Amino acid sequence: MESVQSIKYCIRPARFVSVQRNYSRGCLNGGILISFDVLKQYNITTQELLLWNSGVGAIDRYRAYLENHPYGTNEETEQFICNCTNTRTFGVLCEYQFSQSSFEATILSQYNQKLKYTLGSQLFGITTCYETSFPCDYGKVCLDWRNICDGTQNCVDGTDEDYCEHLLLNECNPEREYRCRNGMCIDEEYFLDGDIDCQDQSDEQRNSVYVLTGLCYARPKLDCEEKILGSKKYISCGDGSDLSFIKQYRDKSISIDIDTCYSFRERQWKCELNNREIMWTNPANGHCLDYVDNTTNVLKEENDCIFIHKCALTRQGQHYLCPCAGNGCRAYFHRYCSSHDISLFAYPSGRIFTPFVETYYKSNEHNFDRNVWPDVFIFTRSIKCNNEMLAAPDIVNQKDWLVNEALVVAYVRVLNAYPLEVLLCERHHSINANKTNYGNCWNGSYPNQARHCPDSIPYSCISKYNVKDGIRDCARMADETMDNWFDDYSYSSIQKHRFQCSETEQTSLTVMSIGDNRADCKKSNYDEYSEKHNTELNHLKCVSRDSADCIFIRQYIAESSIEDTNNTEKVDNSMKFWNYCDSYWEKSYGADETDCHQWKCPSHYTSKEFYQCRSGQCISNNWLCNGEWDCSDGSDEEGIQLLTEHTIGEHNLKLFQLLKTNLTQLKNRCLKKNSERPFTQFCDRETEYPCLLANVDDPMNFRLNRPCINLRQLGDGRADCYGGLDERNILNCSTHEQLGFGFKCNINDRCLRRSQQCTINHRCFNGNDRLLCIYLYNNSNVKCNGQLSTATVTDVHCLNGNCLPNSRCNGLAECPFGEDEYYCPTGSSSKTGNYRPRVKKSYFPSINIQLPNYSPFLFLVNESNDNNDKITTLKSQTSMIAIHDQSSFTRSSRQKLANQFSKEGWICNRGVAGNKKSFDISQSLVHCFCPPSYYGGRCEFMSDRLTVFISFKNQTNGSSTGAIKILALLVVTINDTETVLDRHEVHFTSALENYKEKQKFYFVYPRPHQLRSNTHHYTVRFEAYQLNENESIAFLAVWIYPVPFNFLPSQRLAKVLKYTQPSQMALNHTCFAKPNPCLNEGRCHPIMNKLSDIHSYWCECGNNSYGSHCEFKDQSCFLSSSKL
Repeated sequence: MESVQSIKYCIRPARFVSVQRNYSRGCLNGGILISFDVLKQYNITTQELLLWNSGVGAIDRYRAYLENHPYGTNEETEQFICNCTNTRTFGVLCEYQFSQSSFEATILSQYNQKLKYTLGSQLFGITTCYETSFPCDYGKVCLDWRNICDGTQNCVDGTDEDYCEHLLLNECNPEREYRCRNGMCIDEEYFLDGDIDCQDQSDEQRNSVYVLTGLCYARPKLDCEEKILGSKKYISCGDGSDLSFIKQYRDKSISIDIDTCYSFRERQWKCELNNREIMWTNPANGHCLDYVDNTTNVLKEENDCIFIHKCALTRQGQHYLCPCAGNGCRAYFHRYCSSHDISLFAYPSGRIFTPFVETYYKSNEHNFDRNVWPDVFIFTRSIKCNNEMLAAPDIVNQKDWLVNEALVVAYVRVLNAYPLEVLLCERHHSINANKTNYGNCWNGSYPNQARHCPDSIPYSCISKYNVKDGIRDCARMADETMDNWFDDYSYSSIQKHRFQCSETEQTSLTVMSIGDNRADCKKSNYDEYSEKHNTELNHLKCVSRDSADCIFIRQYIAESSIEDTNNTEKVDNSMKFWNYCDSYWEKSYGADETDCHQWKCPSHYTSKEFYQCRSGQCISNNWLCNGEWDCSDGSDEEGIQLLTEHTIGEHNLKLFQLLKTNLTQLKNRCLKKNSERPFTQFCDRETEYPCLLANVDDPMNFRLNRPCINLRQLGDGRADCYGGLDERNILNCSTHEQLGFGFKCNINDRCLRRSQQCTINHRCFNGNDRLLCIYLYNNSNVKCNGQLSTATVTDVHCLNGNCLPNSRCNGLAECPFGEDEYYCPTGSSSKTGNYRPRVKKSYFPSINIQLPNYSPFLFLVNESNDNNDKITTLKSQTSMIAIHDQSSFTRSSRQKLANQFSKEGWICNRGVAGNKKSFDISQSLVHCFCPPSYYGGRCEFMSDRLTVFISFKNQTNGSSTGAIKILALLVVTINDTETVLDRHEVHFTSALENYKEKQKFYFVYPRPHQLRSNTHHYTVRFEAYQLNENESIAFLAVWIYPVPFNFLPSQRLAKVLKYTQPSQMALNHTCFAKPNPCLNEGRCHPIMNKLSDIHSYWCECGNNSYGSHCEFKDQSCFLSSSKL
């Protein structure tokens, strides 16, 4: 289903601002002042005035002036309007101006700056925050609105999670609604329609979610602004992006890729605590900087002891005033920290990781050369361990509430989420064993809907609908590993929207698990492959509700709960340990090559040295820059350009030293090896990969669709290049065969292997391979001499019309765009005909290892020095200095470029910057235009709002002429008095053919929003009007929906407005009986979404009357005599 987003950008100040404007001094920015008399003399219409960009206020006054109504002012000074002749200017006095030719071009330009200069957020942006209307002590890091009801306690005492069970355990109408995973309800017709409707994205395929929400930090999209976390294992970046929670903690085994929020939100106030990319914390706002010199507008800390500790944690020269780095700063501690106890020194100061934890360094013994992370975590505030029960640390007995950082890391490795909450509650339980009870969920109020996770605290109660759904909710993952949690599980009302693997493997998988290249059906793999239909599900792409793939997936899911799918195939899961993450597929669909980011490559075998890919896979160093992708993300070839000296990791750093080379040399080597590639002249090869684009209408229009993708898109699971060339090691031709240079005709068809492509007997029936064969003349086997060949043609017809004999796939790009080498195998694949032919796999000699008998519990409580487990042959301090020396230009240039070119893009955060001119100030001032989701002078605060998705459906199938106008109103009822808070209009017309479009728009609550109020009841009313061709207007119908979860900062109302003609309604409805329940000649209308209730109605009041039954009158209303 197509959708139209309506996002209004406005100046939304945090506090009331009085604006005084008059026309006595004329217009600004070259605008022309014109009186109403002149407008009337020249018959200028109000429609024409809309093009003058001077606002609707003056237009309303002019219309009243034409009607001679008292609303039209009698003051001559206001009987004017400004014509903003410059297309970039607008406003009552034409006082505002954008930097580009239009608003659309301006927002595109500014978001391109965000994309290109991410560090600009730290130089010019303000951290966006959500201000609660309830008490919340969140420590030093302010809240993101997504922190409310995310299952993690972000306020002391867990106040941000109050009332959230009403959403978690909410029930939807199984006949008419789809239940999102977080408990919200959307119209059933929106399930699997190719468009995200659930805020947690659980109504669409995972690959569709990636397409619609990828690069959120650089996209002004509603889907990004309203996206919530789909799992507790992720933390929000504040811009629609997310990150695994483990990235907040030290773990030497994490991915060699930095993998950070582009907003740097997860690193705020602790920028030094990152082993991959150490930065400097700005003490004024917690932002992260690459360096501080005497030109940087950053003050030194007022506390000298904190300053010298930051010097110890960073690299030599990152702050120009630092006299030392690493352990070299110990000599300065006595001078800078004379009044501090450095045996337990607080840094980062304040509560950063969580609102209930503070971190400390044992500075007199800490090895700053080897580890930047704090030594201990101390619990200092209380949280809820189960509903109302608080775990309150006794600060007097501080040692009881202190845990070593090694224990925190151990919990991070074994838990699915919130390790510090679990640690605090377990510590509380051990101290108060007789006073705790973790087996009760909300005092037993939901016995059939909620269940307590065994051996898992805190917030360990989940909905029955989240059991076996493919997403881990319990901290120790019991919800996905334990069977038979609920007796009525398989008969759930939502099961028609959930996938059941088989009768012997009962699951309730959401559609996100279908075809996501991760087998959740362990016994059968039916969530990835349909044996009945012989279909690989990862190639199904649901893009619109009526498409064949959407219909197939919906039926496949619905049938899974009623069919006997117990014909499970036998899968041999046995394989050698070292064959995991080695880049070759041992298991079906490459299941052994996924989730390799925490893999550790061998480093002590003298017969073989290994390079670690960005994906975490381990390959032979001999495969580097050989022209063939061995890493699934191409990071051994073109993708190596993404690596920096900060992200190569210690393993690769040692490898390069042993090979007597460096990263720069390898990058140049890979660039040279992969130079003979098509379309390279269009791309920046240091950041982009050249290929024809997928998912566009005309890939050959290089002006519109430049044939380049970002290198970060290689191997990300989504086909961005035509034919999936960027996913050649991720996609497949068979269950155990990588796609390579194969080609899929479509998502349900066979794979054309390399030897079959562009041959007479092996073409796609639907012609999808026509661009694969662009070297052929009209897709036929015609040689340069004009002869038609029955064999494979190697002559190439270039796009410029020239023909080159025997030039196809000869390793030389000879056509102007290099199209003679497009889709040609590279490396060893070009010689053998097979993609990545196997080489000898016995890298490792047999080794007998004798392990001591450790108690498993010791791995959780033993305070082993995990910091000293790294390779002892590598001198950390030397390597750190080497990294700094080799990358100082890169680090400084990143910050300098951002400082020079990104201010306009970041000054208003997620808003759009414009300039305002005034008569009294010569220099223009920046003013920020915020989307509805933000407000404040810099769009720095997150709004309380409601997003509305609607479409219109005439269930009588009657033809309608003219148009349908929907007036949507956000209404609050307080003590039986209704007040309209916000409104929006949409039009459905047959001329525009938009009846099937989904309209998306915002409602914004007034500030301060009475969140969690029992006296404020919100509803959304939709009034439909028929706009006829004779310009008459007729009231058509009304729908009224409650807004149920007023404790949420943002929620979604997604409805299909279904219209039924009165002749098809119940004859005994109140509206058809006498007397009329509506007074003062008001008209009674049945509420369309409540037709089953014959006593449910709404009164349409005539002129000058108002009230729920039109019982009040007011003579002061002004209505124009215009019909439209």
